[in-house]
Amino acid sequence: MVEPKYFLKQSQTDIKACNLLYESGDYGNAAYHLQQAVEKHIKYILLVGGLMPKRRTHLPLSEFSEEFVTGMADLSNIAQKYNVQIFDSDTEEDTTQFLDQSKIIAEALAERKPSFLSALWKNSLGIPLVDKQEEAVFEQCPIFRRRAKLKILKPFGFLNETDRHNFLNDPVMQRLYYYKTPVELGPTITATFPHADVGRYPTDIMTTKGLKNSVELYEERKGKLPELIDLVEKTLRSS
Repeated sequence: MVEPKYFLKQSQTDIKACNLLYESGDYGNAAYHLQQAVEKHIKYILLVGGLMPKRRTHLPLSEFSEEFVTGMADLSNIAQKYNVQIFDSDTEEDTTQFLDQSKIIAEALAERKPSFLSALWKNSLGIPLVDKQEEAVFEQCPIFRRRAKLKILKPFGFLNETDRHNFLNDPVMQRLYYYKTPVELGPTITATFPHADVGRYPTDIMTTKGLKNSVELYEERKGKLPELIDLVEKTLRSS
């Protein structure tokens, strides 16, 4: 029987494999296993929350992003239902921008748009972008040029313990709770997502110096990969 804990265990195994492959000089496959570690960690969270079929093989990026954004938009109505007050915060505008950009990124990756895949892959390794289409990715989604985990903050006020209990156990709030971490990890997911294919298979990549193969580029940028590995290890430990 497939249980969530097995996905968590395999995620940890992929991190170990990533480090071993990096030390052996196989940088592309190291990046691939890093992506796998992130994907299996997210699947673990979604499975614990009952938000993903156990037999599903691909991460439903656009689906959980869309539902989270929709749920957050309805948050004030849910709070009103349970006499809960939502306070304004200094991060409100940042949160809204992040969620809007998350939706754009998730939909583009679900459609496997080449400009997004190439821009995100290059950005993750510090490789210069080559054209307006790639630059447009980060003009639309500037938050995703950075790779750090972002916090979605919503301070609440409760009149009594009963209201608090009912609010937090509302079905929509329960789903938002389990969706929150994958959405916050959006920059980490998108920084690793393109390595699923490029890391496994030698791929021709257009660079500012002409067409190069991904094997060469991983070798050239091997000094950048430990930064990405460190980011993933830290963000997954804190999730």
